[in-house]
Amino acid sequence: MSLADDFVQRIFDELLAKRDVDDNTHLLATCGEEAVPVLLEQLASADFARKKVALFGLQYCFAPEARVPVEALLTGDDPRLREMAAIVIAKHYGTAEIARLARKLQHDPRPEIAGFALQHLEAQGPEFERVERALGDPRIAAWLWKYLPRYAAPSFTPGTRALLERSLDSERLEPEIACGALAALLSQNDRSDATRSRLRTLLAHEHPMLREMAAEFLAWHGSEEDAGALQEAAGDESDLQARAALAAASESIARRAASGDRKAFDAFVRIEEMEPFWNYRGKAPEPAFLAAQEHKLELLARAFAVPGRVPPDPHVFSGEFSAPVAKKLVMPVRGYLDRGRTSFALLSDSQNTGFRGMVHVGDDVAWFRDYGCVAAVADGLVRQAGSEPSWGYLVVLEHASPGDDRFCSVYAHLSPFISVRHGETVRAGQRIGSIGRSFTWENGGYAAHLHFGLHHGPFVQVHKEGASIDVRFEGSYYVGKVIHSDPENTDVRIQTWYGPRTVTQQTSWLRGYVSLRQWQAGRHRWLDPQKVFLDNQ
Repeated sequence: MSLADDFVQRIFDELLAKRDVDDNTHLLATCGEEAVPVLLEQLASADFARKKVALFGLQYCFAPEARVPVEALLTGDDPRLREMAAIVIAKHYGTAEIARLARKLQHDPRPEIAGFALQHLEAQGPEFERVERALGDPRIAAWLWKYLPRYAAPSFTPGTRALLERSLDSERLEPEIACGALAALLSQNDRSDATRSRLRTLLAHEHPMLREMAAEFLAWHGSEEDAGALQEAAGDESDLQARAALAAASESIARRAASGDRKAFDAFVRIEEMEPFWNYRGKAPEPAFLAAQEHKLELLARAFAVPGRVPPDPHVFSGEFSAPVAKKLVMPVRGYLDRGRTSFALLSDSQNTGFRGMVHVGDDVAWFRDYGCVAAVADGLVRQAGSEPSWGYLVVLEHASPGDDRFCSVYAHLSPFISVRHGETVRAGQRIGSIGRSFTWENGGYAAHLHFGLHHGPFVQVHKEGASIDVRFEGSYYVGKVIHSDPENTDVRIQTWYGPRTVTQQTSWLRGYVSLRQWQAGRHRWLDPQKVFLDNQ
C-alpha cells in the first residue's frame, strides 16, 4: 500500500468509527481521485458498513472507474445501498442520468428494482400513463405512495382504494403506504359514500397516524353525516396530532355546511388530473403558470371553506401582542424528535436553489408525509398566515415565555388548507395546517416536508443602524450594513462587483438560510428546535 493509500485508509477507518466526521470528510475530499482505489476496495467488501462508508466517500471524491461498480449496486439486493448509489451517480452525473438509468430498470421483472426505478422517475416529474400501469400491478403499486397524492385523476381512485386495503392488511400493516393512499384519495376528491364510510372506521384504528390521516381526509371531504363519528372519536383520542386533526375536521365540516361553494368545487375538480410539476430552482414561475395556480387555489378556498382568502390579503397581523403565556411546548408533527436528524445548522451545498454556502436555520422533518397534521407548539398569536415564494403556505406564531420573553415559531411548506387566520390566538396542540404535497407550487416546490423554525424575539424586530444583515440582491446574497430601519422597510448598503449599492427590503427576520458569515458571528437569533424541545422535557 502506498503512502497515499495508507493515508486514505486511515481516513476511511476514522469515518467507519464515526470519529471527527466533518474533518475527515474534508480531508477525503482534498484527496480527490487518489482516494478512489481505496474506496472501491472497500466497496467490494462483503461488510455493509464498509460499503456504506465507501459510497459516502464517493460523494466527495470520484473517478470514471468508480461508475461501473456503483451502477451495479442499483440492481443489488440491498435497498439502502441502491439509494446511496443513486445519490453518488446523481451528484457526479446529475439527476437526468439517474432518470435515464431508471427508465432502463422500470420493466425489470424484480418488483423491488422496478419499484426503485419508478420512484426515481416520479422524482423527476409526473407521468400519467406510467402511474396508471403501476397502479394496475399490485407488485409495484406500493412504490407509488410518496408521489401518488399529486395525481387528481378520478380514474386512479379504484387502484388507490385497492392499494389502501392491501396496506391495511392486519398481517402486514404498512401505515406509511396507507397514509400515502389516503392522501391520494384526498387529492382525487373522492367524496363517495363508500370511501367516507371506510374512513370513519379508520378513526378507531389502533395506529394513531391512520386516525390522524382519516380525520384530515374528512376535514376536506367530510359531510355532516360524518360529524357524529368525529365527535365520538375525539372523546377517546389521546394522541396529540390525531386529536388536533379531529377537532379541525369537525370545525371544517360545520364551516363548509354554512359557506361551502358547490359550484367552486365542481370547477376545481375539473381543472386538471395531474398536478403540474414544480421544483424550486431559485427562480419565479412563469406568469401564465402562476395565474393558473392562483386561480385554482381561489377555487379551492371557496370549495372547502378555507378560513380567510388564499392567500389572505394582507396576511400579516401587526397589532398588539395578546396571547396566553406559553407554559408548555408540544411537538409540531408526529415523531418530531430524532437525535440523528441534522438539518438545522446544515451548510447547504445545493447548486440549484441559490442557497449554496449558506446555513439552514430550520428543522426539516416529516418527509413525504403529505397532508400530515401540523400543530401549534405553544399558545400564541398568529402573526402571519398565507403564502410566500419558495416557502409555499406558511404560518408564523408569536409566543410569550413565562418570563415574558418573546419567541416565534415558523411552519412552512404547508398545504393551502390553513385552519387559522392572522390575528387569531391559538392554543398549544391546535391544528394550524397540514404538510403540502410534493413538488407542487402550493408548498414551494419541494418534496413534502415541514420546515419548522424557532426564532428568539418578537415578531416585529427593527434593525439597529450599522448592524450587519443578509441581503438578497439580483439573485445573490450579501452581508450589508443597515442605514435605516423601521417596522416596514430597511435600507442596507452592500458592496457588489460593480461598486456600492443601497438596497431597500422588507423588515423581516423570516428566512430559511443565513450566510455563513452571519452564522459564525452569531448574528441570527435562530434556535436549535430539537435542543429547545429536549431542554424542556
